Parts: sequence; C-alpha cells; structure tokens
Amino acid sequence: ILSDRKSAIFPSWLPKGPSNFGAAAHGTLSAAEVRTSGIYHVAFTLTRLWGLNDSMRPLLRNYINLVEAVDLALRRRTSKERLSAVGRHVAAYLTSSRELFDWIPGTTNEHLMLHQPDLLHQFGPSRHWWCFPTERWNAILQSTKSNHLLGG
Repeated sequence: ILSDRKSAIFPSWLPKGPSNFGAAAHGTLSAAEVRTSGIYHVAFTLTRLWGLNDSMRPLLRNYINLVEAVDLALRRRTSKERLSAVGRHVAAYLTSSRELFDWIPGTTNEHLMLHQPDLLHQFGPSRHWWCFPTERWNAILQSTKSNHLLGG
C-alpha cells in the first residue's frame, strides 16, 4: 500500500494518509485516515493485486461495493440517484459477504447499512449528522434485555 501510494498519482485534494500506515508505531488511525486509506489507497492496491486474479476477483468486487457505498454516502450532497446507488452497493456488498463468508453471522451494523439510503433521505448528507442515528440505535439494541433467542 505504501509503495503504491508513493508511485501512484492521486488528486492533490486527497490527503496522503499516514506515512507509516500499517505499522504498530503509527498507533490508532483517525477517522479521516481510515476513510482516505480505505476508500482510495487500499482499493487501489487491491485492484492492482487482485484485479486479474479470477479466484480473488469476488473478494475485490465485495470490497469495491463497500467502498462505493461508503464513498457515495459520505458525499457532501445527495440525490435520488445517489441514494439508489448507495442502496445497490450496500445490497451487493452484503449479499456477496454472505456468499463469501457464510460461516460469519451477520451483525447489527450490517443490518443498519440497509437503512443508510433512508437515513440520507431523511437527514441529508451524512456530514451533517454522521453516525448519531446508528449509534443511538446500537445503544438501544445493546440495552435491550435478550436471551439471544428469536421469537420469545
């Protein structure tokens, strides 16, 4: 990732990210570093490494669907077309995740991803509200008494 970042030409407005990305010495990444690294730098490197590999292509498509959904959801403006695209990419990501990783159970956050287009429609661009609704829903769900059995 670091060598690709040094050799690739990215737009000048794109933050470069940490120079020691992935090293323990860097510590915890900021939200902006995670966003920039995940949406651009990691996607670029995975496309280079996996793009021509038939066995890895489903994993690449899965990751790119996640990247597309996140990138579109974090834009400063929304539109009906963008909301529809977010929904399509989230659905494709979750469907392929279940196919690729069928032994891993789904999570609450994955379910909440399905509601992202509705949240963007109701509240506008996510930069105005970030993750308040989903964090609030998580808190409510976590405080609900449950024996982890459905239906009773």
